[in-house]
Amino acid sequence: MQFKVLQIDAMDQNGGAYMARLETTFKGSLGYKAEHSQYYKPVCSIDAEDLDAVFQIGNIGPESRITRLAPMHSVSVGDIIEDPQGAQYMVNSFGFKELTDV
Repeated sequence: MQFKVLQIDAMDQNGGAYMARLETTFKGSLGYKAEHSQYYKPVCSIDAEDLDAVFQIGNIGPESRITRLAPMHSVSVGDIIEDPQGAQYMVNSFGFKELTDV
């Protein structure tokens, strides 16, 4: 299955993007607010079986299962993973939280 990974550009230093990245990087879904969604952009798609596999592949590969769409960092707390059905999950310190639940 193809999962999409969305991240906030780490180089974007404007107030909103910077604050959204800080809040979600340190707090995961607890720091996420609906208005943060405007700063997330698709950076890659990953061929994986489930969210755990997306996290693993996004950190250690194999690179052959990653289709890069933009510059990105490894899959980390605060990133969003979108499943093939369009549901979005925030990467937390432990596990994932569906964003409809936030």
